[in-house]
Amino acid sequence: MIKLVKMIAIIYSLIFGYNSFAADKALFVRGSSIWEYDIVSNKSQLLIQNADNPSCRLKGDDVAFTRNNNIWLFSLRDQKEKMISNFNKKDSNEVLNLSWSSYYNNIAFERYGHYTIGSIEPLNPVFWPEGEYEKKSIELELPSIWILDMQGSAKKFIGFAGYGSASIGVQLGEVESPSWSPDGKILAFIRNGDIWMAKTNGLDDKIEQRIAPVADLYNENGASPSSIVCNFISWSPDGKMLVYNISRQQGSGYAELWIMDTQSRKAKKIYSNEVAEYPSFLDNATIIFSDISDIKTISVSGRNAHVIINNGNKPSVCHLNK
Repeated sequence: MIKLVKMIAIIYSLIFGYNSFAADKALFVRGSSIWEYDIVSNKSQLLIQNADNPSCRLKGDDVAFTRNNNIWLFSLRDQKEKMISNFNKKDSNEVLNLSWSSYYNNIAFERYGHYTIGSIEPLNPVFWPEGEYEKKSIELELPSIWILDMQGSAKKFIGFAGYGSASIGVQLGEVESPSWSPDGKILAFIRNGDIWMAKTNGLDDKIEQRIAPVADLYNENGASPSSIVCNFISWSPDGKMLVYNISRQQGSGYAELWIMDTQSRKAKKIYSNEVAEYPSFLDNATIIFSDISDIKTISVSGRNAHVIINNGNKPSVCHLNK
C-alpha cells in the first residue's frame, strides 16, 4: 500500500507540475526509543535509544530529538549523536515538539517554564480556579516557543500574553506546537487552542496573527467552545496546506484531523476517532498520524486510512538528501 502511495505522489508531480517531496523514511517513538520506518520496504528498526520527539531536517541527513530535557542531533550518515542545547539537566522544564527551519537553519521548539504570577487587579480580582478569588501570587507552569541555532544559542521567541478580567487560566494560555513553513519564513503555532502564524523577516522581527479560532468555531459532539482545542499542527511540503488535530478537553473524549488551505483558510475534517494526534505529511497527498497505539496513513481527502506501524507514536517524516 505504501508503494502505491509513493507511486501516486510521483504521478501527482508529473500531472500537476510540482515536486511531491515524497518521504524516504518516517521516524517514530516506541517505548523510550526512536525507531526508523522505511517506507518502501515497510520495515522498522531501532535507531536511537533513550530518546523522544524526533524531527528531521528538511532534505537533510540529521535528526533532532530530546533527551533529559535537552535537544540532541543524530547523524543518519555516521550514526553519531551530540547534545546541542545547554539547559540544566536538573531543570524540569520539558522540551518537546521540535521543528526545523530550512531558511534560518535553526530549531523551533516548545519548552515549559515555571512562573510566579502576581495580582495586577487587586480591586477587581479575577477568579482562579473557578469559584475562588485570585491569590496574591500564583505558581504556573506554561509553555513558550523557543529558537535554538546550530551553535547552541537558545532564546524565547513567542511567549504568553498578559491577562485582564477573564480567568487567569484562559488568558495565560499555552503557546505550543511550532511548525516552520517549508520556506522557513512563517512559523505556525498554537496559542490558547487556536492556530496562529508568525510571519518573520528575521528572528527578532515577527508579526503574529490568529488565522483559525478553533476554540470558538468547532463546537461539536455537545462540547462547549472553550473545551475544544488544537493540539498539533504541520505544513504540507508545498506549503499549500496545514494539517492539525483537535480534541475535546472535557467530558467524553474524541479527536479529529483537519486540513486547512493556507490561502483561503477553508478547512475540512478528514478523520475522527478517540485518539488522533501528531499528524504530518508524507507527501502532498498523504497524512501520517498516531491513532491510539498505532500509526496510520490517510489521504488528504479522508480516504484509505490504515495502519502501517503497530505500537508506535509521534511519527516524523524524513525527506533525505539524494
